Amino acid sequence: MPLVTATKASNAPSGVTMSPTPPPAARSWNPRIIQACGGSVRGQTVAILGVTFKPNTDDIRDSPSLVIVPALQAEGAVVRAFDPEGMAGAAEALPDVVWCDDAYAATDGADAMVVLTEWNQFRGLDLERVRGLLARPIVVDLRNIYEPADMTALGFSYTSIGRPVLGAALEAKQRKSA
Repeated sequence: MPLVTATKASNAPSGVTMSPTPPPAARSWNPRIIQACGGSVRGQTVAILGVTFKPNTDDIRDSPSLVIVPALQAEGAVVRAFDPEGMAGAAEALPDVVWCDDAYAATDGADAMVVLTEWNQFRGLDLERVRGLLARPIVVDLRNIYEPADMTALGFSYTSIGRPVLGAALEAKQRKSA
């Protein structure tokens, strides 16, 4: 029995319901992702790294992925995802996601990579390899696991939270406001 179904079933007798309550900030992250992708994700493939609410768990309750993934799909994106522990439980809650065997498979041919959970294995990715796998070198790091200067030096258009936009993303933002 998948984790989500089991959790709902075990909570039912006590009257506790499991409703997704991702952090309020998760709702503001979709426009950042869409902007980083050039203003639209329609017809684009977005690689999501991490669907659990924190690393080292399979728990998706309160995960930003419960808001971000369906919103990207509603905007016309194909979502490919990888999470080291949470894919089995997330598959029920996040239908129509292409689940991948690892982060590299998720990024292969994707138009953008979005980091939603700060798993150590994502920190340790061979970013030159990732750059070569992505169709477009766009990274949206919603957990600030990478250094902006390093990402720009590797040729990524890099967007993070609470830090300046760098690389091609900055140039696009400047052109749009001009």
